[in-house]
Amino acid sequence: MNLWQPNEQEEIELELNVELWCRLGRLAITQKTNAMYKVALYCADVAIKNGDDKAKARKYMQIPVTRLRWYAVAEALYGEALYLLLDTQKQEKESQDKLLHASVGHFVESCNIGSKAGIGYLVLESAKSMWNAIIGLLDAPNNRKLLIKPMALVHSYLKAVVENSDPDFLSLFYSAMFQCIAEQRDWK
Repeated sequence: MNLWQPNEQEEIELELNVELWCRLGRLAITQKTNAMYKVALYCADVAIKNGDDKAKARKYMQIPVTRLRWYAVAEALYGEALYLLLDTQKQEKESQDKLLHASVGHFVESCNIGSKAGIGYLVLESAKSMWNAIIGLLDAPNNRKLLIKPMALVHSYLKAVVENSDPDFLSLFYSAMFQCIAEQRDWK
């Protein structure tokens, strides 16, 4: 099956391409089956990789905001699909942790892109999705140590867009981040 390739000189085609893949991936997630989560993962991957050279090189400041927001959605979709593929009954703890850390990485990238686009709501929603994934990682000290950097990055992205519309979530997020930092005594 040959995929339609957008013309890299046509902004409308580039934006349409990433939007369609994101919408298809979101639709796949609503089916709530492992096979469809894999389809969503594929859709997110294609949405991210099927753009122009600026998108592939992550030169976000050179991409219009209207398209940039869809790249943030695609990264969040990728993270969510990875998280949903987690199976605590069939996978070993090490495999679960790897999936969760990969998921967190995509949520952090979504927050990064959302902050570059200046869309605070998108950064907040990606941070909330990341929170859902890290709940399973907060149980072990070695995982908490690995969460300091991603959580600090998300903090910087939330700060960059001055997002404080959900104080309940932010207090949970910052208390967990402080717990991770205090435990490791990583005050830098």
